[in-house]
Amino acid sequence: MKKAVFKFIFLAGFGYLLLCAFLYFNQDNLLYFPQERKETREEHTLLIPTEVGNTVVTIQTRNTGKALIYFGGNAEDVSQRLAKFKQTFPEHSLYLMHYRGYGSDGTPREEAIYQDALALYQQVAKDNAEIVLMGRSLGTGIATRLAAEKKVQQLILITPYSSIEDVASERYWGIPVSLLLKDKYLSWQYAPRVKATTAILLAGRDTVISKTSSMKLFNSFRNDLATIYKFETAGHNSISSESSYYPLLNKLCRSRSVN
Repeated sequence: MKKAVFKFIFLAGFGYLLLCAFLYFNQDNLLYFPQERKETREEHTLLIPTEVGNTVVTIQTRNTGKALIYFGGNAEDVSQRLAKFKQTFPEHSLYLMHYRGYGSDGTPREEAIYQDALALYQQVAKDNAEIVLMGRSLGTGIATRLAAEKKVQQLILITPYSSIEDVASERYWGIPVSLLLKDKYLSWQYAPRVKATTAILLAGRDTVISKTSSMKLFNSFRNDLATIYKFETAGHNSISSESSYYPLLNKLCRSRSVN
């Protein structure tokens, strides 16, 4: 009997270690889903040099002194947002950044993507006094961190999370995620340092990011700085199909800074 129990414990422990090893070595494939950039006739691009090549940014420039920088979702080709964004934000120059491996050179890594975002911000700030940052899903982590470290007039977060660490911990219960995860995107740690007015758009039927994670992020912002806008019937990937989605973004983008 004791031998059987010992064998069971050994096999269970070995299986657990194998699972942890699988998650560790495959975490990039579980976190990032790169999409190739599809060029369009109306598209113009900005190239930001990096140590591995270039970061590609789909752009629409306007001489207004106002700009919007967009960081997209996990499996999103942000260039496909340009046409709709041109209608939604007629007063803003548009900068839609392609992550490394998502139409840009290199491999996606949190710190590398953030450094690309920082370089883009510095270039945009040279010609624009007002900057709006907008992130969707994965991109909300980049947008929140950048807003915590740089002056922006508005921060818009669409289906955001508190951290990828929290999301993974909910999904892989019992796994030491904090020890295994390379890219944690700790938005809740950066949120208290954000000074810009913040809008958080949530999907009522989101099965990717839990309400618990989104609310943890919301509660991390300074008092009265962040406002939640909820689309009750929307899912994580369908929120942009809601009829009130783009009109709301247009309204939010005109909000004044509290910096």
